[in-house]
Amino acid sequence: MTTTTHLLYAEIGGKHPQEHVLEYLPEEMDELFTPHERLWLAEGKIVERDERVGVKATYIDMGVVARKLHKETYK
Repeated sequence: MTTTTHLLYAEIGGKHPQEHVLEYLPEEMDELFTPHERLWLAEGKIVERDERVGVKATYIDMGVVARKLHKETYK
């Protein structure tokens, strides 16, 4: 079974801010994100990138955040 990663993608700063849930296979994660970005996502940190002039994109691993929230809620 292949594990997919679900990221919350938010684009901030443009005329029309956007949010999307993106699904990536492990090979796609390796291709699209640097090792330190993948580490930050696995730690539940936010990865921020400059997409275009005046537009920032943020990525958050929804699985990691959900597990942390569950752990905090049901100690």
